[in-house]
Amino acid sequence: MDAEMRHRFREHREVKVFRILIAVLAGLSFASLFAAVFGWIVMLLWNWLMPSIFDLKEITYWQAFGITVLSKILLSAHNGIPHHGKYHSDKIHSKVDERWHRWLGVESKESCLDHFSPEDLKYYKDFWREEGEKAFEEYVKNVKNVKNVKNVKK
Repeated sequence: MDAEMRHRFREHREVKVFRILIAVLAGLSFASLFAAVFGWIVMLLWNWLMPSIFDLKEITYWQAFGITVLSKILLSAHNGIPHHGKYHSDKIHSKVDERWHRWLGVESKESCLDHFSPEDLKYYKDFWREEGEKAFEEYVKNVKNVKNVKNVKK
């Protein structure tokens, strides 16, 4: 029994290794095909547009492939390290918001609420929850009336 189980285990392991090897080869083949096609497309577009627009020379496939790799490195990496995921996105958006508010000379949302105590902040939120909806509905009604009046005058 022991020898038979070892034999089955060995066969199972060999099948598993074979499947992994096939998956890796298929992935590399697909990536190579994609890179070849994309490099070819870049070469065609460059040779079609750049000589006529900017009076540049035509390029070879490998030069187009190099441009593709270079653009990937330059456009999708920050300090040479690619960043992915929600945390990075939120961090960038908060920095952009901060710079935007500074450039406009206005306070950001968070800093507008900083001067409230926790108790006052609760009242502030309750006020906008209750009064904000009514004020918004009234605003929309007024805007629609103004538009209707302008349309009637035309």
